[in-house]
Order: sequence, then C-alpha cells, then structure tokens
Amino acid sequence: MKEEQFDVLVKLMRGNPESPANKAARHVLVDGWTQAAAHHETEASRQTISDAVKKYTEAFDKVSEAWAPKKRTSKPAAAPTE
Repeated sequence: MKEEQFDVLVKLMRGNPESPANKAARHVLVDGWTQAAAHHETEASRQTISDAVKKYTEAFDKVSEAWAPKKRTSKPAAAPTE
C-alpha cells in the first residue's frame, strides 16, 4: 500500500493518525515492517496492531474493488429500438 492510500483510508475511516495502532499499521502496510517490529517501535499491543492491519487491509481491498475498472465479459446490450 502506498503512503497516500493509507492516509486516505485513515481519514475516511476517521482514524487518529497519531495513535500507536495507526502508526504501527502504517509501518506494516506502507513500510513493510513485521507486526513484531511495529510492536517494539510503537508499544501498541500485538492484538491492537493485528486488528488495525486487518481493518485497513479490508478497507483497502473494498475500495480497490469498487474503483477497479471492470472487464467486460460480453458485448454491451444493443439499445432498444422503437
């Protein structure tokens, strides 16, 4: 996940970007850290980090799916004639 994408998710989900959980989730999802390393850096509990990572990953997946271009599997229906 890119930094901008994470920031948008935090804002849309009304998260606190300064909370230990969000800082840890950013380290995991944006910076590629392990959850254990994020735990040691932020002192957020392992469960809190896991929950935050799951929450933002699920939100990212839903937004990506909603905004991804859809592949057409068939031709569009012809316009009705009068």
